[in-house]
Amino acid sequence: FAGSDAAPVDAPRWTAALARRGQAFEDGGDQTLADIEARARSYREYIASPEYTEAVFLANMWCAAFVWPKDADHEAGAPTHLLFRSAAADPTSAPALTRTTVEKLAAEHKFLHWHLAFPQVFHAGEGEADTEHPKQGWNGGFDLIVGNPPWERIKVQAREFFATRAPTIANAANTAARNKRIAALREQDQTLWDDWKGALRRAAGEIHIIRNGGRYPLCGRGDINTYAIFSELNCLLLSARGRALFLVPAGISCDATTMHFFQDVVQRGVLEAMYSFAHISDFFSGTNSANSFSMLCIRGRGEPATSASLMFGLRSHAEIKERARRFELSVADIEMMNPNTRTSPIFMTRRDADIARSIYRKVPVLWRADGECGNLWQVGFCSMFHMSNDSGVFRTPEQLRRGGWRFDGERYARKGKSMLPLYEAKMIHQFDHRHGSYDEDAHAASPRLSTGDHADAHKFSRARYYVPEQEVGARLGERWSRGWLLGWRDICRNSDSRTLIATVIPRVGVSGKLPLMLASGDGCLLLANLSSFVLDYAARQKVGGVSLALFIVKQLPVLPPTTYDQPAPWRRKQTLAEWIRPRALELIYTAWDLAPFARDHGYDGPPFRWNDDRRFWIRAELDAAYFHLYGLSPDDVAHVMDTFQLVRKRDQKEHDRFRTKDAILDIYERMARAITTGKPYQTILDPPPAHPSLTFPGADQ
Repeated sequence: FAGSDAAPVDAPRWTAALARRGQAFEDGGDQTLADIEARARSYREYIASPEYTEAVFLANMWCAAFVWPKDADHEAGAPTHLLFRSAAADPTSAPALTRTTVEKLAAEHKFLHWHLAFPQVFHAGEGEADTEHPKQGWNGGFDLIVGNPPWERIKVQAREFFATRAPTIANAANTAARNKRIAALREQDQTLWDDWKGALRRAAGEIHIIRNGGRYPLCGRGDINTYAIFSELNCLLLSARGRALFLVPAGISCDATTMHFFQDVVQRGVLEAMYSFAHISDFFSGTNSANSFSMLCIRGRGEPATSASLMFGLRSHAEIKERARRFELSVADIEMMNPNTRTSPIFMTRRDADIARSIYRKVPVLWRADGECGNLWQVGFCSMFHMSNDSGVFRTPEQLRRGGWRFDGERYARKGKSMLPLYEAKMIHQFDHRHGSYDEDAHAASPRLSTGDHADAHKFSRARYYVPEQEVGARLGERWSRGWLLGWRDICRNSDSRTLIATVIPRVGVSGKLPLMLASGDGCLLLANLSSFVLDYAARQKVGGVSLALFIVKQLPVLPPTTYDQPAPWRRKQTLAEWIRPRALELIYTAWDLAPFARDHGYDGPPFRWNDDRRFWIRAELDAAYFHLYGLSPDDVAHVMDTFQLVRKRDQKEHDRFRTKDAILDIYERMARAITTGKPYQTILDPPPAHPSLTFPGADQ
């Protein structure tokens, strides 16, 4: 409770007495059995003392206010401010209902008050000027904290709660169906219903005290996880020159929910080191988790530093000794690379950190929250349908057919109304809105569409669910009136073949794991940048888990739209827009359902034929161009490409060499010569990009 401004009055009066009693059993000897018995007796006297029982009751009473039962039976004993002050002056004045309820809640929630449990470690100052921790109201702290705190969400998860109690509820098809079965428990199983409501109440109370108790201003927010709370607590319990060493999920340095904690330890100079390890199972026998974790070393506030030592992706203890893997980041570095969240980027080597610094010095982030010109692309963002919460409006193809809806190859229609496909993240890939599909009855995801399927401009992806067209319009509102959307996969890892996977899709329903970027500028140019290896490289350095979240995308280094008005350095008679746009358009527009996108970008012809080999070389030209625009040297380009290990493995399997890297480097060098000599770069594409001969001849929509 000492973390709140509402701490009891006259704290020094009883904490000083407690400190004296605590020091008595701390100073006792332990050489003989008599010494140990004497210390035990001293401790029993301590916890039986009036000072201790008074202080514990007051502390428990303060905490109990946050979890107090909100019902008529307990209303009269609720610890109001007046009642609390009265009890602080005379503990015997507390009503019996208040005392018994406080004791019950303290046992149920296991309240722990550090200054009472360790009076010899924490003691009150004589005033704010004499207090090392003004917010907590104490001096002192532990010299060393070592631990592995629990990693658990406090919010009750229905599926986990009912997994053994009621499997039929846990295994419900979706959240809407599960909630309906839970509601039925009130009539069908009163005992289980009471257990469920009790669990919800306990969790809600704990979340309330964590968020509003004043102890956890940095981590007591969002979807609270216990590891974050313990991390903040470790900093609070540390002495001025102490050290805390503990294991937590690797996301503590790069996730949105813990960004305030990471900002704080970096800006105060108390983050001494953070070493992140690739897989839990590599270091702890008997586990099979592929999740990464970090070892944090926090130093006391009395010894601040200007930078921290960092390592990521470690797979063995021996790698900690590799100097090339270790790098330092200053506050200025972090603010430049992640200005909105000030979270840590993730670099595998010191060279990665150096390349990243050069990129961010040249290219601004997509959306900077603290500047008037922070959104140069004028983008907005939208998450359309949540797969659980919005499942009530979803319909399967079977349900629609039974209802008399007819499928026209793209959507279901009936009586002038339409049900649009609900695109999921796995249905798209870079420059490909037809990457995946479902079978006719949406029972299972089909393999990715073949080259033959892509060669049919009338072949569209089938969805698992369909949603009302008016729902799509309502969720987009006035923000977006165009007949196409641009989205990216939220689900990813930084070790996947590609991490930033975005593309243009028709105006359809979209799942929450396929967020939308509503940009007023040129979609061809923006998508070309988003699909480049150099930007993907930057994105991988910000993904610590399995999500390319919005806060990460906003802080990616994206070339501003004015860049494309400049002459292409390797072909100065064309602007960058004139050079890049036709290449991107040929890659994007391969089916009739994207005709609105093509028209919005100045093209009114039929779609372009899908040709895997030609698409490879178009992308190689685009990637080489963006490496130049981001200012990378040939050696840097080679290093960046070598970080895409799965792309390398695929190429070596199919071509016995890293074909993608070789092609990009070759074009990069040819562009470099063109820049140096002034002789225009000659494309390797024949016919040139977006040539009419590359479209479906005689095709009509």
